[in-house]
Amino acid sequence: MSFLSCSKDEEEQVKVSSSAIAGLWKLSSVSCTDGTTTVESGGSTLNQSFTVTGKDYDATVTLSENPNVYKSEGSYTAVSVVTFNGSTYNQETPFQDFTVTGNWKLDGNKLLVTSNGQPEQSAEIVKLDANNLEYKVLVNQVVIENEAKLTTKGTYFFKLTR
Repeated sequence: MSFLSCSKDEEEQVKVSSSAIAGLWKLSSVSCTDGTTTVESGGSTLNQSFTVTGKDYDATVTLSENPNVYKSEGSYTAVSVVTFNGSTYNQETPFQDFTVTGNWKLDGNKLLVTSNGQPEQSAEIVKLDANNLEYKVLVNQVVIENEAKLTTKGTYFFKLTR
């Protein structure tokens, strides 16, 4: 399952049950408004900010119970707007014909998923009713390649409908 804010302490935690999230969901929105990337190499640091929205959604997530397995499949396009050194760049990245399967479990309002031996991913469910499932994923990824350190951070919001 692909998941890639601030909350007030007094906000009530969304009540979630396995039976409430089980079933077929259609992806209707992906967004990130607070993305940052920092590249550190050779004593220099470069910073950029980015936003992401989605389009051309044709993707579903099926959450089954007993056993708790999921399957994400389909396609969509991520539209990124990157700001670097005063200039803005637009990029479209298609995610086509993907299929991801794995296991899921709940921990309060957190949806935890594992797939193909990858580390567990956590998503906070922020809205759930009979027809809508919305969750956010906090990304904080560090990649080191050729003596360069690339750190990407952002809060991704996903909206699904029945």
